[in-house]
Amino acid sequence: MLVLLAPSLTSAQLTDSEALLEQAERLRVSDTEQVRALISRLQTDPTLTTTQSVRLALLQAHQHALRGEYESAKHRLSELFYSDLTPSQELRAYHLLSQIADLESDYSRAFSYLNYALQLLPKVTSDNAKLIILSLAAELFSRASAHDKALQYVEQAVAISTIADGVTDSERCMVAKTASVIYLNMSRYDAALKTAEQQLGYCQLSSEKLYAANAHSVIADVYVNRLAYEQALEHYELAENDFVELNYLYGVINTRLAKASLAVELGTPATSLAMLASLIPNAIENNLWDELQQPFLLAAELSEQQGDLKSALIYYRQYMVAVQKVMDDNKAMRIAYLQTEFETEQQAQQLELLEKDKVLLTLREHTINQQRWLLASILAGAVLLLIVLLMALTRYRQRNLYYRQLSEVDGLTKVFNRRHAYEHGEKLLKSSLACSEPFAVIMADIDHFKAVNDSYGHRIGDRVLQTVANQLKEGLRGHDIIARAGGEEFVLFLPRASYQQAMHIAERCKSALRPIQAENRTVTITLSFGISVAEGQAITLSELVEQADQALYASKNSGRNRISLYREIEENPAKSDKELAIVKGE
Repeated sequence: MLVLLAPSLTSAQLTDSEALLEQAERLRVSDTEQVRALISRLQTDPTLTTTQSVRLALLQAHQHALRGEYESAKHRLSELFYSDLTPSQELRAYHLLSQIADLESDYSRAFSYLNYALQLLPKVTSDNAKLIILSLAAELFSRASAHDKALQYVEQAVAISTIADGVTDSERCMVAKTASVIYLNMSRYDAALKTAEQQLGYCQLSSEKLYAANAHSVIADVYVNRLAYEQALEHYELAENDFVELNYLYGVINTRLAKASLAVELGTPATSLAMLASLIPNAIENNLWDELQQPFLLAAELSEQQGDLKSALIYYRQYMVAVQKVMDDNKAMRIAYLQTEFETEQQAQQLELLEKDKVLLTLREHTINQQRWLLASILAGAVLLLIVLLMALTRYRQRNLYYRQLSEVDGLTKVFNRRHAYEHGEKLLKSSLACSEPFAVIMADIDHFKAVNDSYGHRIGDRVLQTVANQLKEGLRGHDIIARAGGEEFVLFLPRASYQQAMHIAERCKSALRPIQAENRTVTITLSFGISVAEGQAITLSELVEQADQALYASKNSGRNRISLYREIEENPAKSDKELAIVKGE
């Protein structure tokens, strides 16, 4: 009996797990306390599948972000990238990372993560996943003052929420929330009010308290603009109650700051000043500089009216700091947007070229297939000739494979050539940055190689290049990449390698160098090394290689046969520029 019942019990457990997971996903922004309890139950469930575990991890990261625990959320998401994610799951991870980067004012990363997510859209079949990333794109582009682009994305989201089957009131609520915020940013108050009221209706139907609170906040902002302060206060209080219940720190602080400013208009300036004095430290701690500009100015004016000139001066100074930070913030947002636009245009051009290549390949394949069918029809009875054709086809494929290898490998040293290594290195660097892992580049150059060619001839010089490439490989790890960058120069790409690890690998490569026996002659050579490492900063591969090149120049100028770190020459830029000029003058 137990054996017969076992399959049904397992099935029931799996069904219960799926039901709990779906419930938690449905309530993730409407009832955070219940979601936390559901997550605790699911964490101890041994029956979770791999896909369900990924969904649970995304839920946990989302809850961390709601509570302002951004580092915990980023850590949880970085672990996910080691899993085999579906396009939809990967899109959700990038969506949350972009939101967190935006809240931390790291706009370069916010737009970078958004760009990764937008590239995944054609592969995603989930309408829900498409809606969340289109909404995020609309919000970020709106705040970067790219309003036309923001409206384009929000219109796509509205179209999906209107015509797609299975779209819920919760998803319509989210889309309306994005549209209302964009209209508010554009000072289109009538449209913002109408959309926020629609949003409130959808949110109330779906019990989405977080988005309902956002709707109340937008409605209150519109009423403030219309000088309807009593109505504004009513909606601010409704928003605050929901934010407090959801433990959404950003929403609570922002709403209370708005209420404090509103208290002056309602005739209670003393209450306003007391509220501001208690709220400002917490708002500063959470970097809400944009929201603090008006409160700082208001607190300064109220303190001055009460004769507290010392406090007034402090608030005026804080106001100037906030203004400067917001200006810097807006500048950083705009630069990040423009950089993303440039990268997107480049990618679009590359995709267009790839599409043209794909069409040509398809036509070529179609032509080849027609030729094969015609030959097969004509030569069906000629067995001998068929064998000849098969042999010719085999040779054709072998030659294709041979030419493919030639396009990736340096013909002399048999390591990767520069083009192929850089293409692979770009992908590894992007993956490392997405996972907040270091990525190192080592440039290695054979010292006095011209003297080797002059003394022994180019044939022995070629033998030296081949042997050095093989000896360098002895010092590398299994997943490291080595390529011939040109002439006597080699480049090494080291994923997940810090400065200390890269230095250790360079030392191993240096130790692996041995005298070279060629044509009864012994050639002793040394190498100079330059190291640069990306440790979390946004950087391109070409920039990283340029930094390693500068470190290599420093090694050359310091006497060769040594290893230099870019971060060390970066600390003394005047010396670095002088050394670079001397080396280039050689």
